Amino acid sequence: MNNIWGLAIPGLAMKADELPFIDGLLRLENPEIGSGPDWSGREYSLIDVASFHAKNIAKLNLSKVVVIGMSMGGMIASIIASNFRQLLPKNSTFRLLVTSANLPDCPAITAQMLQEWSTARRGDFESYKKVLSPFFPMSLRQINRI
Repeated sequence: MNNIWGLAIPGLAMKADELPFIDGLLRLENPEIGSGPDWSGREYSLIDVASFHAKNIAKLNLSKVVVIGMSMGGMIASIIASNFRQLLPKNSTFRLLVTSANLPDCPAITAQMLQEWSTARRGDFESYKKVLSPFFPMSLRQINRI
């Protein structure tokens, strides 16, 4: 468990093993998908899923972690950051991509993209530009104004 540096939460109906394998990145399974817990027959929300993941992350006893969420996983990660932050290590960071990587116009998320994404520095737009530009059909000049 000591080599885990990050946790990835996939998008809607996406199995964790569909995300690229990167050494030290633990890919979490959402309920009712792949090997995720069977929550069928009960109503639940993204807040419930965020709580589930946050509690499981806390059980890992990590000293630092990067939580990466894609699409619906990005929404789940943002809920973890805002509602369950106290359960994670103090110096945890979050990388959120609230879009769908499986749209026809978007490339698949590659291992290289995830690695670059995980190392992007907060507040440093240049480090995000390389990661975000493939997902948005606008020029780098337009991206600079965001």
